[in-house]
Amino acid sequence: MPAKDVEAVQRWAYERTTADFRDRMRVEVEVAPRSLTVVECSFMGYRDHWLRVPSARLGWNGRRREWTLYCFRSERPVRYEFCEPSARVQDLLDEIEADPTFIFWG
Repeated sequence: MPAKDVEAVQRWAYERTTADFRDRMRVEVEVAPRSLTVVECSFMGYRDHWLRVPSARLGWNGRRREWTLYCFRSERPVRYEFCEPSARVQDLLDEIEADPTFIFWG
């Protein structure tokens, strides 16, 4: 995966929550060899227990050099059909942010 894209997604996730709320709610990115998973984290109120719910996955196809967006249904990633794969990771972040189908943030 392009390092600049990974950094862009991590920056986007960090900026999604204001500093005043980061101790209670934040968005994180789990990095895997060929994907980035956007995870919404909510503090559960005791010790260091956080509820972690995956919201979206960005899959990287190195052969085609493009990103594909996935949503989660029943805890499994499913290709999000309303956004075509793109070489620009920002296109997928824009779709997640707009969330026209209310699948990513409810």
